[in-house]
Amino acid sequence: GERLALYRELDEVPDEEGLERFRSKLVDRFGAVPPQVLDLFEAIRLRWVGQRMGFEKLVVRDGKMIGTFIADQQHPFFQSEAFTWVLEALKDQPRRYRMYEKAGTLRLSVQDVKNVQQARKALAGMARVAVG
Repeated sequence: GERLALYRELDEVPDEEGLERFRSKLVDRFGAVPPQVLDLFEAIRLRWVGQRMGFEKLVVRDGKMIGTFIADQQHPFFQSEAFTWVLEALKDQPRRYRMYEKAGTLRLSVQDVKNVQQARKALAGMARVAVG
């Protein structure tokens, strides 16, 4: 019960400031935060960057990341600066980035991504934003 409640609360954290408040709350209640929880925080950060980049879903597996773009291809995102960054990454590094369609959705595959931190850096690099 309590663990599930904490996961739900974490899922609702909207930004870095909220994540820090959540971490402080965990420290107050349980002591030092274990590495697994810090990894979970990284996954939350990855989701935030992914959402800004137009991804509905991100999966890191087998040494690569696969992002599924917003299903509605008429969505304004596809005319945005963020999507332009994705296209530039495809052009600049065609061996690392590949775009394809599967089950009616546009997807991006990024090679050489072994963990959540590398995934976040890959997306942030495309988006030209700093990662902490």
